[in-house]
Amino acid sequence: MTTRQHIIALHGAGMNAAAFGGLAPHMTDYLFQAISLPGHGRNGGDFLTDIAGMSGWLKNRMAGAAASSIV
Repeated sequence: MTTRQHIIALHGAGMNAAAFGGLAPHMTDYLFQAISLPGHGRNGGDFLTDIAGMSGWLKNRMAGAAASSIV
């Protein structure tokens, strides 16, 4: 059994996960997940205002995703 690589796409400033809509259909060989930071797209919550907050949020999100289906 071959293990597929996991790719997480994180948007830039002023965007959300929809920015990767054209890419997602071509990523069938990977476990691909495009995510939106809090306050972006359909995500509620307050905007994160600094890189440390964003990286901490992403680290927690990735740790929680390990036990669940992410595709």
